[in-house]
Amino acid sequence: MTEIQELVSNLRREFPRFRERSNEQSAGPEQEISAFAAFVIELYEERDERQLQTAFHCIEQALKTASPRFRELIACEFLEIVQDLAACKPYASEVLGGYLGPETRRIRAELDEISRTCSRLDMPERTVLETEVLTWWLLREALQKQGAAA
Repeated sequence: MTEIQELVSNLRREFPRFRERSNEQSAGPEQEISAFAAFVIELYEERDERQLQTAFHCIEQALKTASPRFRELIACEFLEIVQDLAACKPYASEVLGGYLGPETRRIRAELDEISRTCSRLDMPERTVLETEVLTWWLLREALQKQGAAA
């Protein structure tokens, strides 16, 4: 079982509502991580503190032993999507606030730095493809540096 399949399996076991939803959709593991990000936003809107803490704890535990590729996937398919979904809401990035552990905080800081870098690079003047490629490259470089330092 791959790292992502193991995480998805743990999330399904820990969150019955998410399991029911993912069984109905039968998406691939990467898409299920994205769907879990949307599920976390729902938990926040329902003010389900216990489930939110459990959700971020599961992600944090997965990051502790994650390969660089898996860390990248969690950053792109979970944390970035949670931030993006929350950005359109009145509570914005408040969603992540008190739930992040040390590893997720570090990755979120990297994502914030990427956002600031993109602003300095005048990303609105670039095509969507250029923006996506540059963002992916910046994130990958940051995560590789982080992995080398650990």
